[in-house]
Amino acid sequence: MDLGRKPLPSKEQVERAALVQATRDWGYFDSDVLKRRGGVWRGRDMLEVGMGAGPHSVSYVEGGARSYVGVDPLVGDVSVRDFRSERDRSIPEYHAFPFTTADIERLYPNIRLYPGLLEEVADKVAAHRLDIAVLQAVSEHLADPPRVIETVWRVLAPGGLLLMTHCNYYSWTGHHLAPRTVEAWDRADAAQNAAADWGHLDPAHPAWSDDGLNRVRLDDMRALIDKYFEIVELRFSVDARARLTPELRRRFRRYSLAELLGRNFYFTARKRDVPLATDLASRQFYHPAETYLADRDYSGEDIAPYGRFSVYLV
Repeated sequence: MDLGRKPLPSKEQVERAALVQATRDWGYFDSDVLKRRGGVWRGRDMLEVGMGAGPHSVSYVEGGARSYVGVDPLVGDVSVRDFRSERDRSIPEYHAFPFTTADIERLYPNIRLYPGLLEEVADKVAAHRLDIAVLQAVSEHLADPPRVIETVWRVLAPGGLLLMTHCNYYSWTGHHLAPRTVEAWDRADAAQNAAADWGHLDPAHPAWSDDGLNRVRLDDMRALIDKYFEIVELRFSVDARARLTPELRRRFRRYSLAELLGRNFYFTARKRDVPLATDLASRQFYHPAETYLADRDYSGEDIAPYGRFSVYLV
């Protein structure tokens, strides 16, 4: 019996399927918490700032985003992050992805990727009429957070949402070095010992002056976002609570418990029609001086609420 021949997939369909598979294989479908918040970004026209060379776009559009605009200096770079390297050390952290930026845009007409900084392409981005912006683990690397947040506010459509994950420098792992967890701490490694238990808060530690990290204080980041966006929700994951001995608490009393114990902060905020008149001129948003807020004393805070995995501040 002749059942007829099924039509062969078009070349583009075959290529797209291969792109999706490569994106999935490299870990981009489950690489961060915001990917699991599809109920917020699904069906929206989204902007992502600081998303690397491009594969994140595929996972968001395949997950239901109506359209996607990405901006990063790495767009077009042939060396792309491979999240498999976190589990398999034989895989390089960065190497050539099977598809180029041009391939992604050709196979997905609803994806547009811009190389450079958001401030440099703001007018082009604004023309897309985007209604949600995502900043995933980017804010701690920004040299000028006020300029970036103000630009995000400017390019979003009225009522647009901001989803932001801020990796806090003052947490146990804020140094972005090994050890990444208390359990992974190798006590025989001198470099790890120097960073562990908030050792990176010593101005003599190399991470303190790392140009690629931003030691912005939590209250300052929160005030900045609040100026341009109404914060709907702010929560954070608690890390290394058992390591904060009374001696360490006294030593680092100038930092709040939220700063010392909060590893990642998750902001959900809605664009204000008009920014608040908040004066941010006296705040230091990049590598604050050692004397900045040095007279603060948070040692009387109650640690009891920080026993849960996640704490809500709003």
